[in-house]
Amino acid sequence: DLTATFDQALQLLQFRKDTWGITFSFLKVADEQVKAGLTKEAAVTLDQALQLAQSIEEISQRDGTLRYIAAVQARVGKITEALKLAQSIYSRNQHARTLVAIAEAQAKAGKIAEALQLIQFIKEEDAGSDALVAIVEAQAKVGRIAEALQLSESIKNEGARAKGLVAIATALP
Repeated sequence: DLTATFDQALQLLQFRKDTWGITFSFLKVADEQVKAGLTKEAAVTLDQALQLAQSIEEISQRDGTLRYIAAVQARVGKITEALKLAQSIYSRNQHARTLVAIAEAQAKAGKIAEALQLIQFIKEEDAGSDALVAIVEAQAKVGRIAEALQLSESIKNEGARAKGLVAIATALP
């Protein structure tokens, strides 16, 4: 039983000593639960990780952990919770990367308009380019080639634009 296997992995975490390591391990388990389709179980694991993450004293470690939690929350469809968590992230770069992860999750879930709206709040140019690429890829994947091409024009980073164009080219019939 897959659920029992994940439970066993979570039980093993009690033997770790450092809060950051335990929290990050909970996140890895939650991520694997999501991939296995166990979204309810992942939500419980994420809640445990969030409780632990709040106790991490080192700001950069806490911000990185919160970013990862928000990304997994977004992948399981908890966009509101992910956005709320993003607001608590101190580091400007980590905050931007969190918004990218949320926009990517929205785009992959077919919520292109919401993803486009969210990226308006990303101030970091490279992070914004990454979010745009994710949206271009999602548009191309569902056959919205003309929209994907138009959006790819707004990607300032050449490498990111190339990645978007490759996604469009490979999605062509």
